[in-house]
Amino acid sequence: MGGMGKGVNSVKAAFHFGGSAHNGFSRLDQTQTGSSAPESRPRWAPEETAGFLSHVFFSYCNGLVRMGYSRPLEHDELWDVAARDDAAAVSGRFQAALASTVDPVKHPQAEAAGEALKAREAAANKRKTRAQGAAQDQAAAEPEWLQQALVRLLAEQAAKQSAAPALGGGAPAAADEPLAPVARTTRAASRLLAVAGEAAGASSSSGGGGGSGMDTVEEALVSPR
Repeated sequence: MGGMGKGVNSVKAAFHFGGSAHNGFSRLDQTQTGSSAPESRPRWAPEETAGFLSHVFFSYCNGLVRMGYSRPLEHDELWDVAARDDAAAVSGRFQAALASTVDPVKHPQAEAAGEALKAREAAANKRKTRAQGAAQDQAAAEPEWLQQALVRLLAEQAAKQSAAPALGGGAPAAADEPLAPVARTTRAASRLLAVAGEAAGASSSSGGGGGSGMDTVEEALVSPR
């Protein structure tokens, strides 16, 4: 049985690698000559030296797996990188090609469009910031506007009540009470100030409900008491 196994291994090695086996691989001289040759020394190429059946069944990988699993690979067993594939040479050629082809090519239209887009975005951000600041300022200053509107409305109402008898609008309802218009104006002012205080409190608590506060003031002005 032992001799049969050795014979089978020898046949497999002959079929797989087509030459004398060396730990599963065969060292063949793959020296390249000519102006395009990167180097002139033997290289280690298991796939190139494998036979037809080894390519069909991928058997040329078995030797590499056995070598790497049973013991570490040695320097002489490694396939060196060709000189044309060296990192320094490749990076140098890449940088030269980049400098000669990509860098000189400029796109002025694309650059101008990009600058215009950046300017529009910056302007939009500024407008948005100003709008937010204006809304916050309006919500914070709503009580002052309410007070100014109340003073103006009270002055107009007092002027109308004082000018009504002089324009022949008829005798006052309570002629024996000359201070009746003043009393009515005072009561209206007190009622409006109370409503304004409630509206200002609601506006400050909600952070932007100034419209509802003005509606409440207008309802208080037109509703009779």
